[in-house]
Amino acid sequence: MKNGIVAEDDNLGTVVSGGTTTQTVISNDKLNGTPVVIGTGVGQVTLTPIITPTGITIDATNGKVSVGNNVPSGVYTLTYKICENGATPDNCDTATVTITVLSSNTVLAISDINNTYLNTSVSGNVSTNDEDPQGDALEFSLLTASNHQGHSLVFNSDGTYVFTPKEGFTGVVVYEYEVCDKGMPRACATATLTIGVFAQPHASANTVFANDDAVRTKVGTPVLISVLANDIDVEGDTFEITSHPSHTSYGSLSLSNGKLTYTPNAGYVGVDSFTYTICDNRTTDKACSTATVRVLILSDTSSNTTFANDDAYNGDKNRVISGNVLSNDVDLEGNGQTTTLLSGATKGVVSLNADGTFSYKPNMGYVGPDSFTYKLCDDGTPEACAVATVYLTVNEAESIVANNDDFTNTPIRNMVGGVLGSVLTNDTYLGVPISSGQVSSVTLVSDGGLVGVTLDGSGHLTIPQGATEGTYTLTYEVCEKSKGSCATAEIYVRIIKGCPLNFYNGLSNNEDGTNDGFVIDGVECYPKNKVRIYNRWGVKVFETESYNNKERLFRGISNGRVTVDADKKLPQGTYYYVLEYTDASNQTHSEAGWLYIKR
Repeated sequence: MKNGIVAEDDNLGTVVSGGTTTQTVISNDKLNGTPVVIGTGVGQVTLTPIITPTGITIDATNGKVSVGNNVPSGVYTLTYKICENGATPDNCDTATVTITVLSSNTVLAISDINNTYLNTSVSGNVSTNDEDPQGDALEFSLLTASNHQGHSLVFNSDGTYVFTPKEGFTGVVVYEYEVCDKGMPRACATATLTIGVFAQPHASANTVFANDDAVRTKVGTPVLISVLANDIDVEGDTFEITSHPSHTSYGSLSLSNGKLTYTPNAGYVGVDSFTYTICDNRTTDKACSTATVRVLILSDTSSNTTFANDDAYNGDKNRVISGNVLSNDVDLEGNGQTTTLLSGATKGVVSLNADGTFSYKPNMGYVGPDSFTYKLCDDGTPEACAVATVYLTVNEAESIVANNDDFTNTPIRNMVGGVLGSVLTNDTYLGVPISSGQVSSVTLVSDGGLVGVTLDGSGHLTIPQGATEGTYTLTYEVCEKSKGSCATAEIYVRIIKGCPLNFYNGLSNNEDGTNDGFVIDGVECYPKNKVRIYNRWGVKVFETESYNNKERLFRGISNGRVTVDADKKLPQGTYYYVLEYTDASNQTHSEAGWLYIKR
């Protein structure tokens, strides 16, 4: 700065050659703290170009840069000087201008992602989302070494590739590639292929993965970016952006409800980028991951556009994965969008609806990566279309497995009812026994005809009193909290005929009709039984089979044992009983307790 004059450097972004004129370079220059004005008067400045590449000029009357016809694609640097009119000594300052030129023949390279598992190869095609507005054929070449970091990438000129991670590697691998068309003059562009490699989910692991994002917008147009839409957590934990994304070079960011709005600087055309970090919701041992968002700001504001962005989803073996591919797609004009399937998955069956919702059912037993591509078109005029890929990973371990429960060896007596053990005891989450904290719900899907049966939140089955005897097959569903995935299994229950036993352990054999005998309510349900009575010294004073509260009833009279005469009334005092009986399932049971004789 000299005597209050400041010429600030400028980056004019990307323009297309062929008579393009940019904004003025003096918009950020100051004289004595106020914006400069080009002119001849006092307090005004004179602009003088110093270095201007061939075909690119700076207009000294307004500071605008013009790019002529046939200027080759590339990044160019210009310099200029502004001087205060009439200043003595001279009061001047210089600045540098950077401008990226695309030839009128252009190609757009959009960065790509893919996901795979530890020690598992994955294939893909970077060409699906790259475009040539002029319709020229495209050729692809790899700029990064194919054995980068010890991995292997077989990269073909049509954009298809096969990636094989280094043995034992988990993490992120980034390759740069170039796409060139066959137009005149030839147009080229570069982009990245970012591949995430992660281990299969298991109970002792915790992994969250943020996939890179590539979005487009028009000059001066804010764009909503759903960066979380293609991020995944293989254990199914929820996750969120944990800090404000990094600053951009040529725009501004705002964050609301997990979605970012990027607003490019006024007049800027070109590429911008920023990073963001996500973490899962675990209270301890949180997993975090960082991704890069690349934004391409286009110069054309007149044409109708729609933009499709790649998606990523994760699920379990033998289970359907579902979602909506439109969750991160953009239509700047606000037009409606519809989707159609271009190429289906190779390891499963995809159903894609026009509203973007889809379901993917992996082949039975398949574990690993898969993908499908779709075409997105809007209802604007003229119709605009785009293509994107949905990347899928299928986990080896089903996040939740429900196993059948057989309780028939512990039958429930219908006159009593009862509570069975928890059906969750043999169920698993990520291959280990499930805990109550991981369960979101346990519900009875079918009672199998067992009327009145209930299943509580801990998985215990309650059989009501009075249930009809028989063997029943019930079905329950258990769901886990992380992914919301559910599993079903059967419960086998046997109800047998039976009565509750109730012992009236006080008797006074005075023949008044009240408490004249030792009554056992319910014993009639078990005719195969034996009752024995002992005195306090352990001497048996009474014994009978088929006790029935009638003719076979203990009335406080001995039926003859050792030191006690038969038919003799026993003295007042405490005695002890033992009841042995066999139920309808031929299972033997025993009950014992005390009784008191009052004279």
